[in-house]
Amino acid sequence: MQSLKAIQEEPLALLYFWQSQCGVCQALEPKVADLVSQHFNQLPFFRLKADEHKAFMGQLRMLSVPGILLLAQGKELYRANGLVHLKQLESKIAPAYAAFYN
Repeated sequence: MQSLKAIQEEPLALLYFWQSQCGVCQALEPKVADLVSQHFNQLPFFRLKADEHKAFMGQLRMLSVPGILLLAQGKELYRANGLVHLKQLESKIAPAYAAFYN
């Protein structure tokens, strides 16, 4: 697992917090992964199991799952919990991705 410091050193990173007993988490993760691989293939995508990373989640103030954080040089650009519309997520990632990778 990457440390918070290592993730903060990434120019841009997408974090996905999930739990195995969360049906929404299980359904959403492959869709987010597909979005990243198809449209933002240079974006580091970290899948973090919530019960294994409680302290890390606390540092980020991520209190529920599924949880998504888009970080630019360790600073939060976007946060979402629960059901996430993929078009909305794409619209939040696109400008930051263009700034860092185009």
